[in-house]
Amino acid sequence: DCSPSLTVKNTSVTKVVRQGEIAKYTITVKNTATIGSAIDVSINNTLPAGFTYISTDSIVRTNGSTEAIRTNTADPVAKSTTPAWGKFTIPPGAQVEITYQVRVKSTVPLATYANGVRTSYPDPLRDASTPNAVVENVPAPSTITNPDPSPIQIIKGTSSEMVWDLSPTIRIVRR
Repeated sequence: DCSPSLTVKNTSVTKVVRQGEIAKYTITVKNTATIGSAIDVSINNTLPAGFTYISTDSIVRTNGSTEAIRTNTADPVAKSTTPAWGKFTIPPGAQVEITYQVRVKSTVPLATYANGVRTSYPDPLRDASTPNAVVENVPAPSTITNPDPSPIQIIKGTSSEMVWDLSPTIRIVRR
């Protein structure tokens, strides 16, 4: 099979966040195929209600046999709730890693949240009968109870308290 096969992982880098503060995520999109590049890959994120995109810290393109290429360098707009990064070509074994920051509004309810990352690219097997066919992954719901994808947990607390959290969540506490 010469079709690309993308895996998508969205990880919360920040483990404790208070309402009104900044959280950091890393999205990793990897082509696990041995043959076949994913071309014109769009990487889109739907943030939970009350979360807004601030900035992209880094975009790292690592290689398998050939390095991933960013074919459109459009970055998300500040304060977006649906940040989207430009198009990428991801060869077999290569990956794109995007680290970015979001602000959690001070009014976000105390709960556990995860944001779903969606990737899509033109289906390499499309033909005249399906010229607009795409391959896409569907993001997880924005409020979850399990740790996959890596969620943010919002908790009540003060900025001076010590909070220990050994789970793979981000905890958000009230100021």
